[in-house]
Amino acid sequence: MVITLREGGETSLILALLFSSLKAARHVAYRAAAWTGFALALGLSILAGVFLHDLGELGPLFGGSLAWIGAGFIASLAIQLHMNAVDYRAQLKQLRDSATVDHVSWTTALGIGSFAFVSVIREGLETAVFLANGAGPRSDGSWLGAGVGLALAAAFGVSVYLGFRKLNIRAFMRTTEILLFALVFSLFLSGLHEFSEAGVLSVPRPLDLFHLTWIQGGLFLQVLLCAGPFLYLVFAGGPPLHYARAAGIAVVLALIPMSLGAGARAWEHARLAPSDRDAALGVERIAETRVRAMVSALETLRGDVAGARTAWVEARGRFVQIEPLLAQIDGEFTEEMNGEPGEAAGFHGAEAKLFLERAPWASEPGQRATLLGDLGDLLTRGRVAVGKIDAMTLDPAVVRDAWVKHAWLLRGRIDGQECGASQTSILEWGATLDAMDADLGGNGRYTEPVRVVLAPAFMEAARGPRFGEHRVETRVEPERLHIPSPVTGPDRVWDSVDRQRLRLALDETFARIERDASAVARLEGR
Repeated sequence: MVITLREGGETSLILALLFSSLKAARHVAYRAAAWTGFALALGLSILAGVFLHDLGELGPLFGGSLAWIGAGFIASLAIQLHMNAVDYRAQLKQLRDSATVDHVSWTTALGIGSFAFVSVIREGLETAVFLANGAGPRSDGSWLGAGVGLALAAAFGVSVYLGFRKLNIRAFMRTTEILLFALVFSLFLSGLHEFSEAGVLSVPRPLDLFHLTWIQGGLFLQVLLCAGPFLYLVFAGGPPLHYARAAGIAVVLALIPMSLGAGARAWEHARLAPSDRDAALGVERIAETRVRAMVSALETLRGDVAGARTAWVEARGRFVQIEPLLAQIDGEFTEEMNGEPGEAAGFHGAEAKLFLERAPWASEPGQRATLLGDLGDLLTRGRVAVGKIDAMTLDPAVVRDAWVKHAWLLRGRIDGQECGASQTSILEWGATLDAMDADLGGNGRYTEPVRVVLAPAFMEAARGPRFGEHRVETRVEPERLHIPSPVTGPDRVWDSVDRQRLRLALDETFARIERDASAVARLEGR
């Protein structure tokens, strides 16, 4: 909504001024020329959007390049507006004077059509670049937001057309420049993030977290857009009453995205059958409870060694329960939150330091500061996950699809070494199976094959400690090289697990899920 309102707003302004100037035109051919230029530019912009949307799957290098190209477009536009702020009025006055002559001038008509075409195509191509660069436009809700933004932009253009003499063009252009440079900044950070994903550049953690919390969700641009009316009044001047009106406009602009989200979710619920709607509401409440429990556990990770490790185990268990659902809406974010050992971000990055043998981070300030930074990063991502889960509509078909797609990840965790540092892989399996039962129903029928295989391991793990420790092998102590560390945590039970049986049981679990999904699809088809 922010993107299309911003870009469409400038297009509406230019067209409103153009058609206002053509009010005095004595021939309909001139207005027809303006509409023709507008229609051609709009059609080409839509084609460009479709083309770039398809190319958007090429990966982070393409996404980063696209973001920086867009930033370059906008920066050049902002500089052009700043250096040539009076050009629009001069061009419009010239077109108006040419249009009031008695005879039709096809040269003038061509100029009017070209002016409309260039004004619209520039903003249309920029909008295509911005929308293609984001992940959101691949969902229905984001297209709804884009449509509402264009509708608001059109309403703005109509209001300018009806009362354009009251608009302070200079103040509007200055306000636009500030918003343009804010867009440049946001696109630059988006490009940095994509290049970081591709391994080309390294982004400082504070900048990456700012991008995650403010840029990625559009909050940064939304705040600036709400500040737009006040910026306009600062440049244009006005009595206090105008500032009260600006506050009202800002409130409306702030409420529109929230209303869109709530309205879209209510509409999606209304489209479901009553039984599916009840099931969706139930799973959504469970998922929201899980993700909030995860954040609560992450908030307590800064205590003593045992307390911090216990909180990590609790948070990790909650994460794996929402992991399939979270991956359904944002796979890249979910992978970042899961993390990898040796990386700063994610559960596994923090795990490798938190469960290190004898917890050196508890006594060494440098290591403790590094660990606290990793945990702060994880907590920030957890809070973002709350918003993502809250926005999801989890009807039975979506939930089944999410768990079926999660199968390949679970097959990769059969070796029991997913959480090797904390030695809690078996506990993670228990949390995953509990979530599968709660989300899919079936009275445990789906997870029964896996539980049969893992039942002895679950019983043995319940009698032992909640977690273990790991140590770092170094060449300083060569006698420790290639010698397995003793398993002291719950994962000591994996030696007794038949991995082949577990794999076959997991295959049977997902075969049952897919058979039931096919039966439901046939029933709905009839």
